[in-house]
Amino acid sequence: MTFVILSGIVSLVLVYFLSRSSSPLVILDRPNERSLHSKPISRTGGLGILAGIVVSGLLLISRQGYPEYLVSIFAGVMLIAVVSLVDDKRGVSVRYRLLAHTLAAVVLMSNGFYILNLETPFFVLELYPWLAYVFTFVLILWSINLFNFMDGMDGFAGGMAFIGFSVFAVLGLLKGASVYAVLAAIIACANGTFLLFNFPPARIFMGDTGSSVLGFLMAVMMIWADSKGIFPLWIGILVFSPFILDASLTLLRRAFNGEKIWLAHRDYGIWHYAGVCGSGAVFRLFYQSTCPIRRVYCIIFVLFTHVLLFISLSKAAGKRC
Repeated sequence: MTFVILSGIVSLVLVYFLSRSSSPLVILDRPNERSLHSKPISRTGGLGILAGIVVSGLLLISRQGYPEYLVSIFAGVMLIAVVSLVDDKRGVSVRYRLLAHTLAAVVLMSNGFYILNLETPFFVLELYPWLAYVFTFVLILWSINLFNFMDGMDGFAGGMAFIGFSVFAVLGLLKGASVYAVLAAIIACANGTFLLFNFPPARIFMGDTGSSVLGFLMAVMMIWADSKGIFPLWIGILVFSPFILDASLTLLRRAFNGEKIWLAHRDYGIWHYAGVCGSGAVFRLFYQSTCPIRRVYCIIFVLFTHVLLFISLSKAAGKRC
């Protein structure tokens, strides 16, 4: 619990400092045609989130006797954080960002983080070793960039991270995976304090430094849980489903329209209404919207989440019996 509280305090102090225009570390995100904000806002909030996670994480590593798997996680975190900070400051080409993300994925996978069996609510698919590595590699890179793509709406990325990692912490505790639960709680708490400054109207954004690191950690925690039997991958995807589905649908639509999907954008799908505001907002959107496609999205979301929730609860009840 001490590590979790420390993470929140460090994040709170630094994010407050970084949200002030007088801070020497401020990097302003100036509005353009792709932005959702109308005035320059600091985008260094990710440094506060990162500091909270790293300070508490390093203490956790020390307490556990420096296990290689934890060291590999934070080695990947720092590698991604450095290239992302440079990208926030002056921009980094796609090839160099991809190289850093690839190195982080390789470091992680070399320490046993990969998906060998793809479990679904209905069947288990055993993957060939080479396919397991490829699938895990793609999952890590996609997760890193998913958060990066969706960090453009006040409270969206931070809110999803707070909720998602909090659920991971609870699931870890239920399975007796204390180290897993503590690390997930550390990440959630760092995001919770950041949210105090990121709720609409946002005073600060997390930027690439925060979003890329959180995307990497999302993949890490899902792979870790699956490989150690804490919970299967599909549960992790379900937890972050509003975020994952929104990003996937948005990027597919942008690719179909011939847009450059690696650029920032202001086009978000239906799913953020549930990710931030809950299912009630989806029903309100259904009745208020005049767009038939958006209404279909609402229906799909409600059916999707309720069916998978029923399956997951039934599965959990069956295991307890």
